[in-house]
Amino acid sequence: MIEPFARRRSALGARKPLLEVVWDAAVAKNRSFVLSHSFDHWLMTTVRALGLDIRKRLTEKLRLSFIDPEEMPFFPKNRKLAAIWKSFAEEIKQEQFRIFQERIDDFQRKGVFLGEAQKDVELMICRREAVENLQQRKSKSALTRAA
Repeated sequence: MIEPFARRRSALGARKPLLEVVWDAAVAKNRSFVLSHSFDHWLMTTVRALGLDIRKRLTEKLRLSFIDPEEMPFFPKNRKLAAIWKSFAEEIKQEQFRIFQERIDDFQRKGVFLGEAQKDVELMICRREAVENLQQRKSKSALTRAA
C-alpha cells in the first residue's frame, strides 16, 4: 500500500523551493556551512533510523544529472557503487584541473600571478564550473541520442 503522503508529488515539489529559500537565507546570514552540516547530519540520521537504502537510487541520479559526489553526505559501501562514484569524482577532477590550468595560463599571460589562497579559491570555482560543463555535455548527449 502506498502512503497517502507519497501520492502527493506536489509535497516534494513544494519542499524544493522551501529548501532554496532557507539556503539563500543562510547564505545571506553567512551561515550556509552550519545549515549544510546540520542538514547532512539530520538526513543521515533519519535515513539510518528509517532503514532506507538510497545508495543505488542516488548513484542513478548521479549518473543521470552528473551531481558532484563530493557534495553528498553519503558514500556507498558497496564496491561496485563506490567505483562508480569515484569514477564520477575523477571525471569532475580532470575537468576541474583543465579549467584551472586554462585560468592560470590566462592570468600569467596577463602578468598576474596568484598566491596560494587565491589559487585555492580559483580551484573551488573551477570545480563548480567543471560540474556545470559535464552536466551540459550530458544533456547534449542525451538530446543527441533521443533525436
